[in-house]
Amino acid sequence: MPTQNDNILTTLRGYFLLAAADLALYPEGSPEHIKAEHSAANTSRTVFELFGAAAAEALREEAVKKWPKLGGIA
Repeated sequence: MPTQNDNILTTLRGYFLLAAADLALYPEGSPEHIKAEHSAANTSRTVFELFGAAAAEALREEAVKKWPKLGGIA
């Protein structure tokens, strides 16, 4: 049975991957792209603060695998 921390991390993962998808979808500099950058950065920071650097890096790596164009996200 998942713990509360697992549920929180799963939810944050979903938010981060949605932001990463928006980064891949919208052109750089557009309002949507900028909003997605902020969302990805904030979510990554939250994961880092709650779960540590390894969890934040794992999220970033997962997003880069799905959208290789995103090498420099968050």
